[in-house]
Amino acid sequence: MDELKKCLSHIFIYGSKRLSEKDFIFFISMELRWFSPKDAKRLLDIALENELLSLEDGKVKPNFNYKEIDVPTDYRPSKNILIPSPPEKLEKNILSTIVDEIAAHTSIEKKELFSMINKKRERMNIGIEVAALLVGMELGIPPSKFINEVMDVTIEKAKDMVDSSYSSSSSSSSSNGLRERKIKWY
Repeated sequence: MDELKKCLSHIFIYGSKRLSEKDFIFFISMELRWFSPKDAKRLLDIALENELLSLEDGKVKPNFNYKEIDVPTDYRPSKNILIPSPPEKLEKNILSTIVDEIAAHTSIEKKELFSMINKKRERMNIGIEVAALLVGMELGIPPSKFINEVMDVTIEKAKDMVDSSYSSSSSSSSSNGLRERKIKWY
C-alpha cells in the first residue's frame, strides 16, 4: 500500500491535483511512460478499490494527502504494484464483491458505480461499504448477501478509529497525569 501511495503521490505532484480518467491514464502511459494504457487503467482500478482515489464529476482525485509522501524525483514504480498484495483486507474484498455483483446485474460500468458509491458516501457521511450496499439496494440488489460482512468491516473500522483515537489521547492524558483507560472489545 505504501508503494501504491508513493506512485499516486508522484502522479499528483508532477501531474495535476484533479485529472480526468483519460488524462490520468495518458499521464502514466504516455508522459511518464511507466505502463501501457491498459496497465495504467489497472492502476486506476486498484487505487479506486483501495479507496486511495475517488471519482467525482469525471475527475480522479486523491483521498489522502499526497504532499506528505516523500517521493524521489526519479521515482519509477515496479510492475508488482499492479498485483494485489495478498491477502487483501476484508473491506477491500467486500467492496469489490458488492461492486462486482451490482455490475453483473446492471448495465452500469464499475467506474460509474465507484463514482455513485463515493457520492453517496460523501453526501451521507457513511462508510464506503455501507454506501455500496445502499447504491446496490437502489439498483435492485438485495443487501442480505453482504450485510454481515459489511457489519464486520464497519465494526473493525470503528475499533481502529477508537484505538487510534485512544492512542493519541492517551499520550496527552498521560502527560496530564490522568489515569489511562483500556477499552476491551468483545
